[in-house]
Amino acid sequence: MSAPTTLRPQFDRRCQEDTGKVFLLWVRSSTYPSVAERSGVRRFPQRLPLFGDLVQEYRRRTLADLLACLNSRFGFEWNEVAKVAGVSRQSVTKWRTGRASPDSRRFSTLCKLTAFSQMIKRRGSDPALWLKTRLQVADDRDSRFSVADVLSTGNFRLALKHFDGSISDLELLREVFPRYSAEVPGLATIELSDGVFVVSLDALGLVAAGEDMDEVQEDVLFQVRDYISDWHDFLSEREPHTSNRRIVQKLEQADEGSSLPELLFGR
Repeated sequence: MSAPTTLRPQFDRRCQEDTGKVFLLWVRSSTYPSVAERSGVRRFPQRLPLFGDLVQEYRRRTLADLLACLNSRFGFEWNEVAKVAGVSRQSVTKWRTGRASPDSRRFSTLCKLTAFSQMIKRRGSDPALWLKTRLQVADDRDSRFSVADVLSTGNFRLALKHFDGSISDLELLREVFPRYSAEVPGLATIELSDGVFVVSLDALGLVAAGEDMDEVQEDVLFQVRDYISDWHDFLSEREPHTSNRRIVQKLEQADEGSSLPELLFGR
């Protein structure tokens, strides 16, 4: 049965758009063999659902349906669901047992995660494994961020573009974490957990945490400068700080040359 005459132009245009998307995805899987290899994609389906349509579909589901789908159908562990939703695993346990419910923003995140997972699965890959993939800042050198970290910031569509090969790992990192995807790593360790950035400098025993990365980095800079001052005043004669002379000198020189942030956080 053909489409009514009044709807024919719109019907034809939609078919052309869908055909174009399928062809483009096929080209990308051929052009970016690393993406196809990492995802296990061999052949894309002929009709790909649109992300927004799937999200709206899952918004009509219950919380119990979404959690069951993420766990049983897509194979997610509960700590992974918690990471993307930006909550603790204990919070997810309360959702599962009915003792608590997510707010509207986090419920929306669960809908998007389910829709995202369905699109990845229909492309022939395992969404649970894909979320654990570490993004690379260079060949054979992983960053500290995974695909799950990207999704925890709400960038689902950008993550889909990355999966389809439109953007590289480094491009994705620079887009989502512009100041935290250094090609040359710094002395500090930067981690993202439950929506909180944790920056630590193990050599000096310093750590700072918060939801705003800029504020966390400023806190670390303040702690480092305070440590340098204390080291000269009294810490240089106390264990275990006596062995930190070399790193203190290195930090001092960088601070004098206005390059302390690059030394700590990379560039």
